[in-house]
Amino acid sequence: MVPLADNTPPSTIEQPVRQRRWPRWLAAAVALLVAAMLLGAYGWQPAEDGRAFRSPYLAQVGSRYADTPTARFHYVQAGAGTPVILLSPGGTSVIGWKDQLDVLARDHTVYVVDLPGQGYTQLKDSGFAFDLDAMVSAVGAFMDGLRVRQAALAGNSWSGGWALAFAQRHTLRAQRGGRGHLGAALVRITGNGDDRLRGLSGKRQATSRHHVRAAARSATVW
Repeated sequence: MVPLADNTPPSTIEQPVRQRRWPRWLAAAVALLVAAMLLGAYGWQPAEDGRAFRSPYLAQVGSRYADTPTARFHYVQAGAGTPVILLSPGGTSVIGWKDQLDVLARDHTVYVVDLPGQGYTQLKDSGFAFDLDAMVSAVGAFMDGLRVRQAALAGNSWSGGWALAFAQRHTLRAQRGGRGHLGAALVRITGNGDDRLRGLSGKRQATSRHHVRAAARSATVW
């Protein structure tokens, strides 16, 4: 008898796929780098004391402080008239308003303030949350510290959001006049140096000087 041919294909043994793994030292280095970045962003707090540097601008205009339970607010002041409060732009200090201070001071008492986390303001409230509610309350605390009952507010970058939120929640303290317009404005800095403000109550834009002047017409001081 002739044996039948075996047509069964030969079995193949699959070789295990070898996965590429990072060297342990590289994985450890990446983990340490991420941990250092998180610590720097959320854990480390710069010392409030020992801020020795003083800019020539502050030497010229003069620093002032308002002590409140929330913070010891650093601010500069110029002019005389109805009050205008300029909130320091995000990531900077009172110097961010140096070009507007002299112009507005011709007709108003202008306060430029560093809120908690900015400039030379020293935080006292250990439970300060640095969220929108906390920053809005800080604006009110600064006004209370200076006994400013009502003022026009302006902000640039994230401080524009604080100014508008304060005006929404405390309309009687940031009111422009008898028609219910809110005396707060958000500054938009354009590339050509043209500073413009957009009021919360309308779409019309105007130069920073004229808009803040209009918002400050009926502001009063205790």
